[in-house]
Amino acid sequence: MQTPNMQTPICELVKGQQLVTLSPHDTVFDALSKFCEKNIISAPILEDHNKVLGFVDVLDLLHFMIKTNTKMLSSVQVGDSWSLATDDMKMMNKRAKDFKIQQLGELIGISKRNPLKTMEGSRPMSDAIPIFKTGIHRIAVMDQSGKLCGILTQGRLIRKLVDAGWNPQKKVLDAKFKTDQIVSVKSDVRAVDAFMKMFEENVTSLAVLEGDRMVGTLSASDLKTLVKFDFPRLLLPVKEFIAEIRKEQGKKADFIVHALPDAKLKESIVSAMENHVHRLFIVDPQMKPLAVMSLTDIIKEITC
Repeated sequence: MQTPNMQTPICELVKGQQLVTLSPHDTVFDALSKFCEKNIISAPILEDHNKVLGFVDVLDLLHFMIKTNTKMLSSVQVGDSWSLATDDMKMMNKRAKDFKIQQLGELIGISKRNPLKTMEGSRPMSDAIPIFKTGIHRIAVMDQSGKLCGILTQGRLIRKLVDAGWNPQKKVLDAKFKTDQIVSVKSDVRAVDAFMKMFEENVTSLAVLEGDRMVGTLSASDLKTLVKFDFPRLLLPVKEFIAEIRKEQGKKADFIVHALPDAKLKESIVSAMENHVHRLFIVDPQMKPLAVMSLTDIIKEITC
């Protein structure tokens, strides 16, 4: 097996990257628009003179969406309402507006999942690996003057490690770093309640089940579509909500990036990277979920 050069400077891993940034005065709507346009799930928030304040990503937006949708609103017709399910249309529209006009400066790190980590670009790749193994999703790469020059993500590091020749002969179910604790919802649960479970369980995606069979996945990144679809759509059964998103993406309604137990580990990870997903579900031939690997798990697996 070819071993990647762990002394490769991390600036080489982000060379040529087209940076997408936001300001603290931009709104959630601005973030959603850029996330959709650029097919990304996060962006650094920059103040004057290129100072990095932190990141805002879909997990922060999920946290704020839940907060917005569970605050108390009142009307003469409805009385007090604490959720979309008991809102009238006027309340729903207010929640949607409050969500979309919120300035990003107030949302930096609100999920507590994305503490700002910076690293000078001359540092070796080996220095980034322990950080990613803790569950950090991205590192701000700085040049010698302290200016942001790139974002190193878990996915970008994984692609580098795989491209360097990592090619174990093990099957995906033999991976050491995975979990059989699958967080799931039934397909008829409302989308907003599925996102609530994602928030409560502190995960980035869920398996959607009919019986014990997996029929879809809901990810925090699916929140990006709220730039086009408004809050009432969150009351749809999650299966229908996902089907509309997949149609918008040009994919089948039941599109799932998955691996059967005897699939090769490397090929399964490559498929996950090509499809820009952050969790690889391992299923049996009847699509019953058996285990799941996060990007953190994959980095641990490659570098153990």
